[in-house]
Amino acid sequence: PWTLSGDSTFVISINLALESGTTYYVSVRATDWMNNISGTATSNGITLDTSNPVVTVPNEGGVGVDYDFQNSLSDIIISWTGSDGTRELLSYEYAIGTTPGGMETLSWTDNGTLTSVTVTGLSLAEGTTYFASVRALDMAGNVSEIATGDGITPDLTAPITGVVVDGLQEDLVFTGTQDSLSAHWFGFSDNLSGISHYEFALGISPGDSSIAAWENVGQDTFYVKSVALSDAQAYYVSVRATDMVENVSN
Repeated sequence: PWTLSGDSTFVISINLALESGTTYYVSVRATDWMNNISGTATSNGITLDTSNPVVTVPNEGGVGVDYDFQNSLSDIIISWTGSDGTRELLSYEYAIGTTPGGMETLSWTDNGTLTSVTVTGLSLAEGTTYFASVRALDMAGNVSEIATGDGITPDLTAPITGVVVDGLQEDLVFTGTQDSLSAHWFGFSDNLSGISHYEFALGISPGDSSIAAWENVGQDTFYVKSVALSDAQAYYVSVRATDMVENVSN
């Protein structure tokens, strides 16, 4: 109902039973000393918002995809999604730490309304896991719960090179076939991200790939290559391992 406010040009109403998500309008009219009443002026409305925004668990290492390892010591890509119902968000903030939810590496940083960021200029340590956290703020000052990723670890070290053996069992010095060559290998390892795949090549000197170019053979530790061989020619099989972040063994 209409409420007198004297000649004050502002008013604070208390003990109202307002509902979140509802828009409320304030109307004002004036009465002079002769009881003449003005027309009604109405505000453009204010919406009560007591609901906190929400954010998803952030992806670390990519936009829309989460990685556990990366081969950079200076950058981390973070991406996420968020919402505040039908209302606009004011901004997102992100932080990076060496503990879940921590800020040991980077304190809370504003990212506007963007839902991804490439954080540059960091000094990361290989083998240390870093955790990205994000939170959202809405126009009413509500803050979401903090969402933290599962962590990402820098890996810049190539896999350890193993041993290649000519043939599928014992080490062969000669072969009686002229249309294929086989080999198996062992001892390759990677202490951080792990081995993604092996590659096989064939040449006439160690490391040469002139007879058969480098070929991805997955995680198999043996291979039979169909190839035309020349009599009395020495051939060399080379194998290299690539880890999950594209570091390649020597």
